[in-house]
Amino acid sequence: MRNRIKRCIREAFRLEQARLGALDVLVRPPYGMKPGPATLALLRSLFGALAR
Repeated sequence: MRNRIKRCIREAFRLEQARLGALDVLVRPPYGMKPGPATLALLRSLFGALAR
């Protein structure tokens, strides 16, 4: 489960990396987070908000 969450975070970052530019991001998922399409969409929206 932990590795699936990490892959989800990496994928979301990879998809938004061009918009983020030179930015370091530390992600600490909450306990009980479930990996999946909804999580990926949430992370992409959060990374998109950082890009602004």
